Amino acid sequence: MDYDDKIEEIKKLQSQGYKYEKKPSLVINNFFMLITIVMVSTVILIYVNFIKPSQDKEKHEALKAKQHKEYLELRKKQIALSHKLNKIEINGTK
Repeated sequence: MDYDDKIEEIKKLQSQGYKYEKKPSLVINNFFMLITIVMVSTVILIYVNFIKPSQDKEKHEALKAKQHKEYLELRKKQIALSHKLNKIEINGTK
């Protein structure tokens, strides 16, 4: 009889599955792991949406300013050449 009770108890345990309480340290580690994942995700989103576009914008503005400066220098040379040629034409016709 005692043997049959043990068999029934084993079958009952197998049907219920193995249940155990989580250790407090495991719960705390899971919490900190979730916090870490959220923080890293937030940092990545902030970098992609705010920091990277502003860096690209600064590079674009610097390039645009450099091109404008080069254009102004070229234009200044063209104006100087035009004045020089106009002087030659005016002096040559008189």
